[in-house]
Formats: sequence, C-alpha cells, structure tokens
Amino acid sequence: HAWEFSGGSLFGITNPILRALVLGVIAGFGLPLINAVMRQFYKVRLRLG
Repeated sequence: HAWEFSGGSLFGITNPILRALVLGVIAGFGLPLINAVMRQFYKVRLRLG
C-alpha cells in the first residue's frame, strides 16, 4: 500500500515543495526546542535530588 495524503492545503500552501520546506523548518526548530525543555527538567530534577 502506498501513502496517500489529502489534497487539502496546509496553512494555505498548495505547492508541495514549499509545503515540505515549511514542515522541515518547523521540525528543525521543534526538535532542539524539545531537547532544551527536557534538559531543563533534568537539571531541576538533579537539584531536587
């Protein structure tokens, strides 16, 4: 079976290349953000013992 994506627009973007670029940028900022949040939780946990 092949993946099928809906033909609707994402944030009003219908160009598939531009859509992939936008999603890539969002994912690129999302992963370091999650990493920073988890690092802060770990530091708090170390302080609390």
